[in-house]
Amino acid sequence: MRAAKHRFGPTGELGLFEMSDRGLAEVADPYTMLLGDRRPGATGSAVLPTVEGERAIVVELQALVSPGRTSTARRTVRGLEPGRVGLLVAVLEQRCGVGLGRADVFCSVAGGMRVSEPAGDLPMALAMLSAASGAPLPADLVSFGEVGIGRPRGRAAAPG
Repeated sequence: MRAAKHRFGPTGELGLFEMSDRGLAEVADPYTMLLGDRRPGATGSAVLPTVEGERAIVVELQALVSPGRTSTARRTVRGLEPGRVGLLVAVLEQRCGVGLGRADVFCSVAGGMRVSEPAGDLPMALAMLSAASGAPLPADLVSFGEVGIGRPRGRAAAPG
């Protein structure tokens, strides 16, 4: 539950609740709720520390990459900005040589959370890379960072 405003002015708070047999109950440990089902060693999974309102939380970003079965690759995104995921697919393809152009790519934030900050770019790209390669990321890896479309600094442009 996210409170955007109350009678004393704006707020940026995020409250996590779960339905119990007694009604809504506060989640005392958000880590367990958001990462409790995470399977270390699974491909396509990356962890992002983020701030929602004034609360620091850790969320799992998930990706699934599948060979495209049609002439148009599908991009399905939940909990992230679709345009940013499209940019990440292009960067992985053009700058890293990862062939995702014809693949179906599915990206999601576990637990129904929504991530809008650019710091989610790097872990989402890592999750897609893990899903495409079939190699899991280290279980204790936590990443964050914005990914841009420019050439990396200090590298000369490729000829041609």
